[in-house]
Amino acid sequence: MSILSQVQTVLERTPPGIVVVPSLAGVWGRPHTGRPPLEVQMAALQAAFPFVDSVSHFAYAWQEPELERERRTCSGH
Repeated sequence: MSILSQVQTVLERTPPGIVVVPSLAGVWGRPHTGRPPLEVQMAALQAAFPFVDSVSHFAYAWQEPELERERRTCSGH
């Protein structure tokens, strides 16, 4: 299930007046674990739901410490 379909489902089931803040998992600039790059996910979300004006980003640091070390030292790709 894509992030867009998940957000659509949540929006359909959320009572009026409740703010929905989708949480995205991903890495900026490259796909990760079957997900498109973070900026692609954000652009798709904005295009489909322009009224959703904030997102939460899930950090992989606790799951993938190697990626966190790359990010902190700027030694990644």
